[in-house]
Amino acid sequence: MNMAGGKMIGLEFICKVYRIEYKDLALSIGVSPPSIQDWLKGRRKIPKARIVQLRQIFKSVPEEYFQKELTKSEELHVQQIYFTETDEFEEIEIPFIDDDGVERWHKERYSQNSGIINSLIDKRKNESLIERIRALIDNDEFTENNNHKMVDKYISILEKNKKEEINFLRMVFYYFKNKHEWGFDPFFAASEKEIKMYEEFKELLLNYKIIEPDEPAD
Repeated sequence: MNMAGGKMIGLEFICKVYRIEYKDLALSIGVSPPSIQDWLKGRRKIPKARIVQLRQIFKSVPEEYFQKELTKSEELHVQQIYFTETDEFEEIEIPFIDDDGVERWHKERYSQNSGIINSLIDKRKNESLIERIRALIDNDEFTENNNHKMVDKYISILEKNKKEEINFLRMVFYYFKNKHEWGFDPFFAASEKEIKMYEEFKELLLNYKIIEPDEPAD
């Protein structure tokens, strides 16, 4: 059931998640069970026409997942898709008190799989981040280990959990990446000292043309 070297391609994992037998899948797309085994073992590529048929069965699964060895985050994505597609809903009545103090009831649509779906989303975000960090480190042979050093220093700062150092990193992220992302804006509950530091840092970046001036408001 595995490719040479013991690796599992996406189609095998997808079938496991969806609980589909290979013989049933073969019947659905008009091929023989040995053809499915050839794809799974890596002896043959999945033909383009069969990929199209697989997409009709697994409608929300990205096309590139069928042929490749999936990363952990991609496996979690497949599981998320499955539980989303197979989710069932029920309406429940919730009591509430209106403005006049009268108890009333309203209906809410309840997802039976919402808990596991949200858990998979969170796990997928974490795994994606880990995979990105691993890719940076794995490519360090071309950067003289600079990626590894930078990631190591960044993690060390977070581990120390010193407010001043973390706030400085937040300031850097604010101007380089997340300027308009909620949670990184320094002017929410910032002290006068912190606001002054942001403004001075901004001037430094502008003077050296590292960032562009803000666009004028309409």
